[in-house]
Amino acid sequence: MRQLLSAPMFFICVLFGAAILGWAFLTDVEPAPKVYLNHFFLTVDSPTYKDIVGSGFIKNEFAHFEERTTVVNAGQSYSGAYIYGENTYFEFFDESQSQDASTMGLTSAIAFGVDQKDEIKIIQKKLKSYKNAPMALRSREFEGIQIPWFTMAVVFYGKDMPDVMTWVMEYHEDFLKKWHPDLCPSKPGITRNHILQRYAAKIVSPDLPKDKIMKDVIEVHLQLNPGDLEVIKGELAVYGYAISQEGNTTICSGPDVKIAIDPMESGKGKITGIKMSCRPHRYEEKAFLFGKSRLVLHTDSTATWIF
Repeated sequence: MRQLLSAPMFFICVLFGAAILGWAFLTDVEPAPKVYLNHFFLTVDSPTYKDIVGSGFIKNEFAHFEERTTVVNAGQSYSGAYIYGENTYFEFFDESQSQDASTMGLTSAIAFGVDQKDEIKIIQKKLKSYKNAPMALRSREFEGIQIPWFTMAVVFYGKDMPDVMTWVMEYHEDFLKKWHPDLCPSKPGITRNHILQRYAAKIVSPDLPKDKIMKDVIEVHLQLNPGDLEVIKGELAVYGYAISQEGNTTICSGPDVKIAIDPMESGKGKITGIKMSCRPHRYEEKAFLFGKSRLVLHTDSTATWIF
């Protein structure tokens, strides 16, 4: 997807959607909710994508994996490869395959999430005091019907969209009641863990196996131009992340993840790598190459993937 999409129609839907969602009056004394990493997406070159989706190691040992097309908001769709952990996941897009406005014309983005009902309203209020930040409900198709999926709050930048955007999402309380309701967990809520249990159970069996290597993404590394770096710092500060410096690297520390941002003077900003927590496995230090990317299993129950 070398030619990025033009100004996405998605944000028009966001602006109009916010008008009908509504939210309760919130006081300044309400505790700030914890904003966790939900997932990220990254567009990679075709050889890298093909190596990832063709890897027996990724599918059988490393993580719960699927390649799928998602139909959202009554007609929009996008196709990619998904790697699921316990609470976090990530998705790859093939740059040669055009996506619709659902991907917002971006080559990479980071989605954060809250795990308790109505916490998204508190985050949206905080974002709105920082920038124009509408809220919108997203739906997802199941058996030919669009069902409520999640509500998202996102800062609207118009034509000045940063190379890597962030948003915060809260799963709808009816989503798991209507999307493959026969699968685990039997008493689903709206937590990231419950959602990913259902996603994984749909792939493998009604009983979710526990023996995959990957647990969760614990670090995300980016390169951004100075302007976009300040944008992301500002948003993450609103989410409650602590901002610090380690040399030239900006560190944004949240409840379950560290976002590390290196400055760049030219080029397009993007996600450059991640670190993951892992379960014990049979490998010593071992590297796997997928096109231009390199996944390394370490002996300290972590793994890194450089893109």
